Amino acid sequence: MNTDLLRQILAEIEAEGDDMPGLRALTQRSRAHRQASDATEALADSRIWQILIGIPVLLTGASVWADQLPHTGLLFASGVAFHIYGALLIAFGVGIRLLARRIDPAAPVIETQERMAQIRRIAGIEGWVVGMSWWVLWIPAIVVLIYTLSGFDLFRLASDGSWLIANLAGGVIGTTGLWLIRRWARASGRGQLAEGIDDLLTGQRVRDAARALDAVRRFAAN
Repeated sequence: MNTDLLRQILAEIEAEGDDMPGLRALTQRSRAHRQASDATEALADSRIWQILIGIPVLLTGASVWADQLPHTGLLFASGVAFHIYGALLIAFGVGIRLLARRIDPAAPVIETQERMAQIRRIAGIEGWVVGMSWWVLWIPAIVVLIYTLSGFDLFRLASDGSWLIANLAGGVIGTTGLWLIRRWARASGRGQLAEGIDDLLTGQRVRDAARALDAVRRFAAN
């Protein structure tokens, strides 16, 4: 916990004396700050794993497209897609981690809420770009993995392209459908449905940190 905040709480406890309701309120406030600090730290730490996953994904994709430079076909495109996906994993992971590490629950509420809002916006974009892309990305992911392990180009088994087109179309329809549902929910006043979709895309760690900081904000408002 922030040292200045701890001194402030101890001073307030001493000033409260025998006022048990006041003491309980101070204890609850201290607990809220501690929980918010733990939640933001957990959010920052969770992005380390994302970065560590992104590095081999990026390198694997790069090795495949580099190997396929003389033959810029579907396997080459799959390597490029996997390479870009790895780069996005790293970029989003680093960005959200840096923002989460800068949040101090003892700082002014406006400051912490603004930073948390930034994280939620970035995590929302990440959810659409990195999360929902798996509706389509699973195809190049499997192709890249099989090629890396065995050297076999899975696209040879789908020479007419119908299997690939059908699966890509399904992925695009699924992603577009969810986006349209979210947009309809916003426009029709069904905010809970839209927020539920947003929460699904941003992830549990972001939701936990936002709730913990909201608890701190409520104590500050009282």
